[in-house]
Amino acid sequence: MKSDVFAQREEDTKEFYEQFYDVLSDGVYNLRPENMTYKNAYNIFDLVNVARIHNSTSPARNVSNADLLQLRTLADSAELGQNWNESDTARAIGAETLSGAILNQLNETVTSQGKLKFSLFAGSYDTFLAFFGLADLLDVSPNFYGLPDYASTMAFELFTDDNTDSFPSDPEADLRVRWLFRNSTAGDLETYPLFGTGEDSLSWSKFVTEIEKRAITDVGDWCTKCGAEEDFCAAYKDDDETAEGESENKTSKKGGMSNAVAGVIGAMVTLGVVAIVGAAAFVLLRRKRTTPAGEKSSVRSGSTDGNAAKV
Repeated sequence: MKSDVFAQREEDTKEFYEQFYDVLSDGVYNLRPENMTYKNAYNIFDLVNVARIHNSTSPARNVSNADLLQLRTLADSAELGQNWNESDTARAIGAETLSGAILNQLNETVTSQGKLKFSLFAGSYDTFLAFFGLADLLDVSPNFYGLPDYASTMAFELFTDDNTDSFPSDPEADLRVRWLFRNSTAGDLETYPLFGTGEDSLSWSKFVTEIEKRAITDVGDWCTKCGAEEDFCAAYKDDDETAEGESENKTSKKGGMSNAVAGVIGAMVTLGVVAIVGAAAFVLLRRKRTTPAGEKSSVRSGSTDGNAAKV
């Protein structure tokens, strides 16, 4: 069911989107006029943007910078709404599974005393947006309300302040974690505070405590969170839970995203080996903490001439 805000925005932008059908119809064989709505905000923006970049003969080259910015800003709002809602955290199932993977990999680095030095995940913009919400980054900067640019990177860095060549003997006291983000390959790698702490880095123990609150760490946890009905989830349910789950699924179609739907999304986004981020690096380095980053790179859509896009 559409929210009132979504329905109103879809109606308000109907004429705006209709103008792009002729721009895209020759290059997208299955595109129909009824597809040109706010419901497909990201797809429309992405098709126009990529055509402008890579196809010198595309009609998309004639789309003005102002209209492209409007497409981008609308895509920002549509995709954030799909992937994060503080009152409906099931939308962030991909980010929760990502958080579990991050915790597992970093913990492997700690328990192996640094033998695992680097882990890499590759994924899509939607998990970025979900993680921005889950990690309380929306309160850090309004820029995180926007889509990350292509080839953006987030990194989790495990480090110590001690000047030593050996792995710290007391990880909980001597190891820290910080989160860094780079918006596109042209952006700077910047440090941002996670989980509403206001700290540029967290002690290992505090990081574990905070991310565990937000993480899905095993199959049973995933099945419970999603209310999933896959055969392998049966092992994690007792008879009472199964009966209750069937009842909830029958009555959860009144609005929002049901747990079953969230489960499907979580499976596609996370269990299909994707789930993640442009790159997540877990590195143990012998270095001092850097000073807080000054000017942050922008994630949200912006205009170089100072004109603000309307939402």
